Amino acid sequence: MNTLPTASPKRVMFYVQHLLGVGHVRRASLISAAMVQSGMDVHVILGGTEVPGITFPRAQIHQLPEARAADASFSSIVDATGAPVTEQWRTRRRELLLDLFQTISPDVLLIEQFPFGRRQFRFELFPLLDAAQNTETPPRIACSVRDLLVAKNNPERARETADIINQYFNRVFVHGDEAFLPLEASFEETARISEKLQYTGYVTPLPPIHTLEGAGEVIVATGGGAVGQKLLKTAIAAKPLSSLKDRVWRILMGPNLDLEIRAELESTTDANIIAESNREDYSALLWNCALSISQAGYNTLMDIVMARCPAIVVPFADAGETEQTVRAQLLADTQHITLMPSVELSPLGLARLVDSTYSRNPPEKPPFKVGGAARTAEYITIL
Repeated sequence: MNTLPTASPKRVMFYVQHLLGVGHVRRASLISAAMVQSGMDVHVILGGTEVPGITFPRAQIHQLPEARAADASFSSIVDATGAPVTEQWRTRRRELLLDLFQTISPDVLLIEQFPFGRRQFRFELFPLLDAAQNTETPPRIACSVRDLLVAKNNPERARETADIINQYFNRVFVHGDEAFLPLEASFEETARISEKLQYTGYVTPLPPIHTLEGAGEVIVATGGGAVGQKLLKTAIAAKPLSSLKDRVWRILMGPNLDLEIRAELESTTDANIIAESNREDYSALLWNCALSISQAGYNTLMDIVMARCPAIVVPFADAGETEQTVRAQLLADTQHITLMPSVELSPLGLARLVDSTYSRNPPEKPPFKVGGAARTAEYITIL
């Protein structure tokens, strides 16, 4: 009896480069897990610094020489030692990346954020895209991008981005819901690439395994911690002024938090303040907490909405950043969160919001489609 040969699993090369926060890596880890779960052979190419607590189970990890943003303005990138990157460094990364492409020989090349962002890495991404297009059996090429782009007010750059999409990419996976926040709200050239867009829904975490961790606590977090120092210190100062002053306040410190600030938080004499590093069970803490205080990154808001916890968010708005504020305002309008602009952040103001937010019951259903990781994997399967 003749049997048909078993098809080999689809091989995906997933390029992920984070520069400052950890949100891009966390979202990528959820998408990677969904692709692995669907049976794909996933190779994740990481170009940023290590992020403790974020893993890519059952995917093969390939680490390029590390790069990160020099500061919150993203004006320049530095290497693992903090030194400005050199042409020699760029050449080495480019050669390593191209060697990986040849070795992996992917069926699908998935690139996170570029060309909507990560322009500093054109020195390696254009050669990668050219190699992909010119290989004997070209892979399908897709972009993985969040729902909202950082406002640049640069029509020429938007046109160039659309040109790159149309030249190289087969699909753009937008991790959002068009009915809630369409890409055209932040990208003026959307019409030119509309046939390549595929909305996946928001990438949300799975419900946590039952635990009582964080029950009744106030959870204070700022993601990677590079730009959240003021919020952490203000939260500690607000604690004795609020009606929740006798609760445990758990302060989560990201890997990029200034070491002096970390030492200051860890040395607090308040027995009801726990200062510790970010935890892998952050989602579970939110499901159990009395109140969440945080910034407003994509992943943090997804955790909050899915946990349905009372939440105060203070969007990062330095250096002209608008992305967190726009998305947070939409969720505040639907009563899922309480929004506090960073310019209004003060101990007394935060304490008053703690008191008024604690008693609120957020809506039961998210205001948008969720399950974006699984849907991305589904779309890649048929790409």
